[in-house]
Formats: sequence, structure tokens, C-alpha cells
Amino acid sequence: MISWETRSGHVVRHVLGGRSNVFLLASGSARILVDTGRSHRWPDLRDRLAQAGVDRLDALILTHAHFDHAENARRVRDVYGATVILHQSEAGFLECGDAPLPAGSVLATRILTRRLRRWLAPRFRYDGCRVDVAVRDRLDLARWGFRGAVLHTPGHCRGALSVVLDDDLALVGDSMVNVALWSVFPPFADDVAQLLDSWRRLLDTGCRWFLPGHGTAIARTLLEQRYAERRRRVSMS
Repeated sequence: MISWETRSGHVVRHVLGGRSNVFLLASGSARILVDTGRSHRWPDLRDRLAQAGVDRLDALILTHAHFDHAENARRVRDVYGATVILHQSEAGFLECGDAPLPAGSVLATRILTRRLRRWLAPRFRYDGCRVDVAVRDRLDLARWGFRGAVLHTPGHCRGALSVVLDDDLALVGDSMVNVALWSVFPPFADDVAQLLDSWRRLLDTGCRWFLPGHGTAIARTLLEQRYAERRRRVSMS
């Protein structure tokens, strides 16, 4: 497994990739999972956690309630005893297993969502899961043994969350992607202005690396460049 270590020794392991990333946070004996991946990857997720010596989880943080991040939430809660953490505006979606699909943020995805959203949405329902801790703006992770916090970073969707550890490493869900060298801008976002404000909030933490829900790690310098470019576009429009 690819792993990162923060300034104070917290370890972040990439336990599942492919369609969506899943990360395991470790600090002493504490273990937190960030996102869960698709339901058909459940056997893979269990195997990877077993390889990491995990038979219980202190918490499951969901960056948002979209199907590709939360389909296994109920299983993780039931099997590993995890406390489920999600933004308060997404709690109802997770509990009924039916989160609205986001809007397109570029021409191609805007056309796609307008034409296909109604047809696609029913195909992405999943088993609902109760939320134990509903985040409003910020949740300190000290009670779980980590030097860090969960931050509200809306834009991709209203209740998007990011996990910041040691002001060094951030797990950002779909607030960014890194599947193409030329862009970290997500192809789907309900509110682009909010998304850029969230990028600014994440940059202000001082983090050096940003781990997205899709694709590979994003260096601070790349995010700074893309943020400046997007802000220039907004100011010229």
C-alpha cells in the first residue's frame, strides 16, 4: 500500500483505488477510514484492511454521501463498529441511501447531467446508514487521537468535507481530482464559486499534499497554480 506520514507521525495508507480512493488513517492504536468505495469492492476493502491488521475502526469519515464514496458505509459501521462522521446537510442522504448527483462543471459534463441525471440517479441508490456525528463547519479529531480536523469544504456538493492532518496533508474527496496532468478541477460541482473558496481554505491550512477521491496525490504547487488560473477566469468573466 502507498502511504504517507505527517509531521507528527500520523500514517495515511491508500487502501483502495480504482474508481474511488479509500484511505486508512493511523495514530497509535487509533484507526479512521475515509470513504468506502463502491459496493462491489467490499471484498477488496475487507482484504486490504485485514492486511493492515485492522479488525475495528474508531471512525468512518465520509467526504460526502455520493454512491461511489459511501456505498459500503453501513457494512463498515456494522462490521468494524465505526462511528460514522458526515456533514449535517448530507446526513439525510446517507440515511436513505440516495444522494442527488452533482451538476456538471464543464460543458461536456453539464450536457451529460442535464440529459441523463434523471435516468442515472435511481441506479446509484444504496443501503442507508445512520450518521453518528454530524459536522457543521469544523470537527476536531483530537478525541480520536489525531492532530487534525474535519473541515467543511463545499462546492462539489453542499456538504463536502475534507480531513486535514497536522496542517501537512489533506484528504479532500471530490473537491479536487487528479486523473489528468493538466487539471485538478473536478468535472462535477454544484457551485464553482464555493469550490474555489474551499480550495482557498485548504491552501490556507499550509498543507503540502492533497489526496483526492479520484486519482493521485496533488502537490501544493500544482493546486496553487490551478487556483490562480481559476480565479483569473472568474475575475475576467
